[in-house]
Amino acid sequence: MYRINAVLLVGGQGTRLRSIIGAYPKPLAKFGSLNILDLILKYLDSVEAIDKVILATGFMKEEFLNYKYEKYHFSLEFSSESQPLGTAGAVYNAIVKVNSDYILIINGDTFCQFTLPHKLNLEDDGYIFVRKSSDEERYGYITTCPDKKYLLKFNEKVCGNSNFINAGVYLFKRDLINDYGRLNQSMETEFIPKLLQVGKKIQVVECFGKFTDIGIPSSFMEAGNYLKDEINSFKNNECKNE
Repeated sequence: MYRINAVLLVGGQGTRLRSIIGAYPKPLAKFGSLNILDLILKYLDSVEAIDKVILATGFMKEEFLNYKYEKYHFSLEFSSESQPLGTAGAVYNAIVKVNSDYILIINGDTFCQFTLPHKLNLEDDGYIFVRKSSDEERYGYITTCPDKKYLLKFNEKVCGNSNFINAGVYLFKRDLINDYGRLNQSMETEFIPKLLQVGKKIQVVECFGKFTDIGIPSSFMEAGNYLKDEINSFKNNECKNE
């Protein structure tokens, strides 16, 4: 099995959740008794290929640096930004800490159960993970080739005629970030369209497990119930380790 580093994007300001959590990082905000960062990291702990996770921090980065983390099979490191750099910019900023040929990129406000390709196709430049949903206006929809294998267009947060949405998980060659990445750049509206414009091949991988994000008040309030099995599993594991 190949080895990869993951960059977890946790630097956002969470302005849409201010009415619920105040001025606080949304990945650390608790719904029920846990936060989504703990659940994401626990899930990543089940992905054998990951040997390092880099938390790309920004807003209130000290909260992440001082947080008490569980022990995982991968090492945990941090990158930081003094001003908002955009999602792709945050990855570009963290690249100095990456020592794998591919980078797994994950939105830090999204819980997604995904399966990595068993073997990476070196002729492809990257992978975008998608799932079926009717909520295209919120997430944006994916336009694929007729065989649904490769990405043709990413349509950010508009309605369309596809039932595949962006799951907020990407796997890209490190060289792509070096060659086409830059600071102050969005993954969805700038970086990925740029890759497609220059003819890069991005394979589409469908996710079949649980998926939710906590980016808006309604989904944040529902997350505790939707992820109750994952929360209970995390608690049981804590009890065993005490």
